Amino acid sequence: MARGVIVGKFYPPHKGHHYLINTGIKNCDELTVIVCAKKEQSMPGELRADWIREIHPKAKVILADDNIPEDQDKETYSKAWADYTIELLGFVPDIAFTSEGYGERWTKYMGCKHFLVDIKRETIPCSGTMIRDNPLKYLDYLEKQVRNYFLNKLNQT
Repeated sequence: MARGVIVGKFYPPHKGHHYLINTGIKNCDELTVIVCAKKEQSMPGELRADWIREIHPKAKVILADDNIPEDQDKETYSKAWADYTIELLGFVPDIAFTSEGYGERWTKYMGCKHFLVDIKRETIPCSGTMIRDNPLKYLDYLEKQVRNYFLNKLNQT
């Protein structure tokens, strides 16, 4: 049985994230999605984790504090995230799915395979930053729950 993992902020979750998660679901028997949150983020981590649970009921979702200090070199940072991931999971995954450059380093330190998915964002050309900067422009990249969140926030201003 292949156990996979995805880690991310999902800030907010969008179609690119769903493409990544669906790729994971199709390529392993059990997928865990780790939603990383910081207190200062404007969109609560629990809300993002709930959206992932609702949109991807086949995935197990864990909410984690994003407390790894970023002021370290890439190797040390990737090793810290690998150790933290294994601690959160309680096991070493067989495969990790990413759309990021850190994927090879992170998976090397976990001792698992890396499955790179659409790193150039050619299949789904969006990012969380793009959406946070201009939610109205990218509403089509959001599932209804997330789209409604942004529309409600915009209507309150």
